[in-house]
Amino acid sequence: MGDAKAYTVLQDANGISKFLRTNVSENIRVFDAGGSCKGVKDCVAIPLIKGELKPTSRVRDIWFSSVIKRTDFPVRRAVYSTLPTKAIRDPDLQSPTAWNKSIMLHYNGKRFAEVMERSIFTLAARGFGRTSFRMYEAIQSGSIPVYVWDDVEWLPYRDVQGFRWTDIGLSFRNRLI
Repeated sequence: MGDAKAYTVLQDANGISKFLRTNVSENIRVFDAGGSCKGVKDCVAIPLIKGELKPTSRVRDIWFSSVIKRTDFPVRRAVYSTLPTKAIRDPDLQSPTAWNKSIMLHYNGKRFAEVMERSIFTLAARGFGRTSFRMYEAIQSGSIPVYVWDDVEWLPYRDVQGFRWTDIGLSFRNRLI
């Protein structure tokens, strides 16, 4: 191949190395949304996007929410055991005045997009891979994502000149919470 580069795009959290028996060639640039570039020398983080959300013009009456369904991953478990949390259901969405700004509301239901649109901050703790769909869904809905990670801060576009993640979200290592 000489100096030519080959490119591949991954969303699999296990990464490209599970498909190959040896390390990835130096001539391959991997654009990875899952966050696992083991054995890859030229790896670029890209957004993990599940689908498009179409925000409406809702009032932001929820301070901090989580709409994460699976809370059994280590980073998520640590967040839920550290932060004061209140589980809410569909009927609770009608009475936001009863909510306290010192707690994170956890919603696990079909109206998750509405909860994110109403939230100023949305938890986006890493899951099986090093990132979370919720980070990008929060951005799409106009909420500020709170990304929590443990071993590698997997944020796309960090090398883009003039772009700063702090302009659109927050990022914390889990042991700092």
